[in-house]
Amino acid sequence: MKRIFSTFIRAALLCLIFTTCGGVPASVSNQAVSPQDELDAAIRETSDYLNQQLPRGNKLVILNIQSEYPALSEYIIDELIANTVNDRVFSVVDRQQLNTIRAELDFQMSGEVDDNTAQSLGRMAGAQIIISGAISRIGDLYRLRIRALSVESAQITGQFNRNIPDGPTVTALVNSRATGYDSSVAMPSAGSTGVTAVAPTVSTPAVTPAPVVPTPTTTQTSPTVIAIEVTARSGGTLYFQNERIATLWDYEIYTIPIEGPGVYEVKMVFADHEETRSITINTQGITRVSLGGEYTVGQTGPAGGIVFYDRGRYIDGWRYMEAASQNISISAEWGAYGQNIIGTSTALGTGKQNTQIIVNHLRQTGETGRAAELAQQYIQNGYTDWFLPSREELNLIYVNLRRRGLGNFPSGTWYWSSSQANRWSDTAAWFQNFDNGDQVESPYIGYGSFYKRNSFSVRAVRQF
Repeated sequence: MKRIFSTFIRAALLCLIFTTCGGVPASVSNQAVSPQDELDAAIRETSDYLNQQLPRGNKLVILNIQSEYPALSEYIIDELIANTVNDRVFSVVDRQQLNTIRAELDFQMSGEVDDNTAQSLGRMAGAQIIISGAISRIGDLYRLRIRALSVESAQITGQFNRNIPDGPTVTALVNSRATGYDSSVAMPSAGSTGVTAVAPTVSTPAVTPAPVVPTPTTTQTSPTVIAIEVTARSGGTLYFQNERIATLWDYEIYTIPIEGPGVYEVKMVFADHEETRSITINTQGITRVSLGGEYTVGQTGPAGGIVFYDRGRYIDGWRYMEAASQNISISAEWGAYGQNIIGTSTALGTGKQNTQIIVNHLRQTGETGRAAELAQQYIQNGYTDWFLPSREELNLIYVNLRRRGLGNFPSGTWYWSSSQANRWSDTAAWFQNFDNGDQVESPYIGYGSFYKRNSFSVRAVRQF
């Protein structure tokens, strides 16, 4: 019955497409992909992404596509399974086994499935990776979102997003009254003695002008409730107080009720990095935080600073750097005068290590209140991972922020770096004039005699 129904639906779709186009569609290989082919192209791109992203030889279970259109969900699942079988990169749980497990766990292919249920199904099917997703309407487009979830760790191992134009194939599936290719497999209703098919109600989605983001379902809270509202700028797994509580899609919002004042930790784990936020709650109401997504130079960073560097991809857990929104001090010594601190560097990406080396040395000698220590102790918006920038990092702040009039840098200001001088290492360290950009390895005759014991301004930075 299932195969007959599947064949019937496909035939009906082909007839509709044939009639709409007025003849046989042109070969895709000979011309650009038309709107009616965009759905299949998007599914093909999804399969190609999974083939490259996931370890070869894994067993996949293509679980569900959440949407208001059961026939569209089933079509995408069916094509993903077909691509997986034909590509021979992974093995895949067949639909008959999946439907049996689905009936035991009581969920629909077009409905929402939580991570615990997905993991249970993956274990029952003997799979290593769960493929799930959603498709929703955004104006004249449909937003397809696919993610891969590890059965063992529940971590997201890949995510693929694609906008699909409204075309004949999509329209036919959206307008179809069918409940899906496998509608012959139905859930028993309460009190029944046999199996009956239950057709879900399909509602017409509201049309919202593009560009927009999917409207999330959030917990209703009153103004007097204490809560943290987390917005995921990109999809990932949400942790609260080191416990996994939800998996969120792009721009989905999740509200976490809080019992009372205190310091709470919220973390999002993404496919290529993670972000942690320490949040101090001392008043009633909702505290809103945003995690993930891409940033541009000059934009406000997650800690409230200003982004001054983007290296293009995440390496060792970070991609961006942001500078604090204000000076920590306008008169701080570098410290360790007359002492050679071994191990600091001038290179980009070394400021954090430099700062720790300097602070360790200062603690041994009993010096306090120096530039590196002030930077490391700085806290802004709950973030405590600040440091004194290296020479090259400090110069990027000048080039990308100060010269563009960003960052609130006063005129006539000199800033310390965390890079000890290459020459005169026991008495000098690199600093920079933020009026003209000159970087100076003190002491420098052109500016007079400047040493580690001179006082300059301090601006902290952090990586994320």
